[in-house]
Amino acid sequence: MWHEQCNVWDQPTTDARDLKSVIRRRSTMMIRINRFLRDNAGANLVEYIILVGVIALVAIAGFKIFGEKVDKKVQDQANKVEQIGN
Repeated sequence: MWHEQCNVWDQPTTDARDLKSVIRRRSTMMIRINRFLRDNAGANLVEYIILVGVIALVAIAGFKIFGEKVDKKVQDQANKVEQIGN
C-alpha cells in the first residue's frame, strides 16, 4: 500500500550534533543580520553628501538671482580702477 511506502518513521533522523549545528548557524546569521541593521557607519557620509548638495543648490540659486547685479558691480569697479590708471 502507498502509506507503507511513504512511512515517515523510516527516514533517517538528525542527531543532536546536526541540530546544534543548524541552531548555531541560524543564530550566527541572526547576529550578523542584527549587526547589519543596527550599523549606521555610512549614515554620516550620506548626511555630508546631502549637505553638500543643499549648499550647491543654494549657491546656484544665488548666482541665478544675484549674478547679473554682482557682475554689473564688478564691471563698475573694474572700470573705476582702469580710469585711475589712465
